Amino acid sequence: MNMAENKYAVAVIAPFPPPAGGMALQAEKLSENLLSSGVDVFCIKSNASFPGILSWMEKMKGVRTMMRLILLSKNLLKIRKVAVVQIFGASHVYFFLVVLPSILAARMMKKKIILNYRGGEAATFLNKWGLFAVPILKKADFIAVPSHFLREIFLQATGKDPVILPNIIDIDIFKFRERASLKPNIIVSRQLETRYNVICALKAFEIIKEKYPEARLYIAGSGPEKSKLKKMQKEMLLGDVHFLGLLSHKELSRAYDECDIMINSSNIDNFPGSILEAYASGLPVVSTRVGGIPFMMEDRVTGLLVEPNDHEGIAEAVLNLLSDSSLAQRLSINSRKVAEVHRWEKVRKILFDLYGLEHNCNL
Repeated sequence: MNMAENKYAVAVIAPFPPPAGGMALQAEKLSENLLSSGVDVFCIKSNASFPGILSWMEKMKGVRTMMRLILLSKNLLKIRKVAVVQIFGASHVYFFLVVLPSILAARMMKKKIILNYRGGEAATFLNKWGLFAVPILKKADFIAVPSHFLREIFLQATGKDPVILPNIIDIDIFKFRERASLKPNIIVSRQLETRYNVICALKAFEIIKEKYPEARLYIAGSGPEKSKLKKMQKEMLLGDVHFLGLLSHKELSRAYDECDIMINSSNIDNFPGSILEAYASGLPVVSTRVGGIPFMMEDRVTGLLVEPNDHEGIAEAVLNLLSDSSLAQRLSINSRKVAEVHRWEKVRKILFDLYGLEHNCNL
């Protein structure tokens, strides 16, 4: 179909891999699934690579920021060809460099705007910048958020009731295995950044290792904390810690299948996709009680919740799972049911309502 004739084409404005962060992966999944559903998609990268002759600018922070804004502004002209603009939103600098110009450009061109807001620091950002940011947010036709945690924040800040738009997970990629009798094989699957506090998981593993010498810890992900974590492991004389690096979904699926427990020790969070992937795989999850996580995890029903930065509490929860097969089995079965809600088929119905498309539409 000629793009000029397709009034249901969608522009997705977001960071896209690489790097493979949570928002980038969700944007990629959305675009792929929309295309498979017959919707024409324009991917407008907020993290577009610089043209070859200008590639040296990517190493210069201030210059890189301005160049990214220039590239985005140029690419925003593409939204003239679409009816719907879906903007992946986040706080702080990203809001001003991506969300704000994207909303204003889409509004000037009279497009339907869906602001798909994400990130665990929305409350802090809106408390500081709400006077300026809220009028911009209100220009979106719909604000869509992945959790009730963010829904409450935006409802209070803007007076607009956001739509709950679940994260998409490729649930069939992740092999479900019901866990009952567990082995002490533990996985952490997060970017290695300060906010995700993987150091806390490492300290918890040290305690677990005292009770289960055969225990193993697998850390999937990469980031600026990697060298610090490796140094800490060495200083602790802690064996059986394996850094897996960044993994594809298929590689992650295999890693999840080889483990029996997931630890998430983040200090700031919203609605982590890694927990959903663990749910889909049948992995019982021990997580800190931060951000939107209590909205996606019910203690002792779909996971075990502990206070943030409490490595002893995490270790105790893991040891509890290893000694209580009925608890592990209950969490495994219940969490898989939560994962089912995040299938594309279910997310598609919500999105198509926002777009104004029929659910069985195949353009």
